[in-house]
Amino acid sequence: SLIGKLATKQLLERYLISMIENGEIPLGKLIFRSDKLNFLLSLANEYDQQMLVDTEHSLVHMVRIKTRLIELRMQTLTLKTLCRIKIKN
Repeated sequence: SLIGKLATKQLLERYLISMIENGEIPLGKLIFRSDKLNFLLSLANEYDQQMLVDTEHSLVHMVRIKTRLIELRMQTLTLKTLCRIKIKN
């Protein structure tokens, strides 16, 4: 979603800024070698995209599990009802 992508972009920007502030990425190298910045951002973007895909797959899987659990619950209730009817007769 657009909101998720914007939030992720902001998170990556904050992460990059904190890396610069902590001295993990020298600012001088970034100024004179913007291709490295683009490389770092593209790596972060690829990682972020993979994270979003993995999260989406996990959510789809959880929905399938929940749906299956609901189906099993209904089957269990149906079997219990049938057993009660059999016992009464």
